[in-house]
Amino acid sequence: MLVLIVTANKGLTHDRNQASARYLANEAVMVSVGSHKVLFDPFFSETFGIYQKIPDPMLSDIEAATPPYDDIDLIVISHAHADHFDATRVLAYLIAHPSTHVVGPQQAIAAIRKIQAGGKSHIQLHEVSLQIGQAAVQLQVNALTIDAVRIPHAGWPSRAEVENLVFRVSLAQGDHIFPEQITVMHMGDADADIDHFLPHRQHWQSKTTHLVFPPYWFFASAEGRDILQSVVQARQQIGVHVPVEIPMSLQQGTEDFFSQPGEVRIIDVGAAK
Repeated sequence: MLVLIVTANKGLTHDRNQASARYLANEAVMVSVGSHKVLFDPFFSETFGIYQKIPDPMLSDIEAATPPYDDIDLIVISHAHADHFDATRVLAYLIAHPSTHVVGPQQAIAAIRKIQAGGKSHIQLHEVSLQIGQAAVQLQVNALTIDAVRIPHAGWPSRAEVENLVFRVSLAQGDHIFPEQITVMHMGDADADIDHFLPHRQHWQSKTTHLVFPPYWFFASAEGRDILQSVVQARQQIGVHVPVEIPMSLQQGTEDFFSQPGEVRIIDVGAAK
């Protein structure tokens, strides 16, 4: 059985013999597994004076594909709010790095296409259109298997129009270093109401999620914790979307969370040679 251990470590460069999660800011995270790298919500324009901003030197390195931010396979966009997504920056990145693909909800992909020169379709863009309650969809981007479920944005039902997607990405299937899939889940700004998740229980439990990035408010209620442990059944959780002023409940709790850009957790899957 594959065992996952996540430990805190800072300032590490990418080692292809390891799987890691590197915090950028807010809900932006880079996951690296073997030769594969995925960026979640990496380009955004707003912090609302509450959330972490990606430091300018780090952002420049990401945009320039300076190691360890080189060879990005995929950018995942959870939803089209300004503290998660900036269409102009995403498009600029795609133009500069044409081998990188982007997957996101219809609202985000439409925003990118709107500003794209000539309005032409872009081969790197993968649009997911889902209604609340619809079954999960799956797509394949090169060696990555991606599935998505639309879970209402926090504050439901007042934000019912927001296409918030929970993405699950499986990396390194058949990789000589990681012979088993390593699966990570990014929840965007999902609402921590178990009724949103129970209809998809079979989907969540159809494969092992080794690491999930929930917004920190999932740790603040028994219901949120139950979603992670009993419904999603993630082996490990690292909270994101943590305000600059860290809530006391997080400081006093035992849950792991990202709060400083550049933090790294090593995912030791026990399979490296």
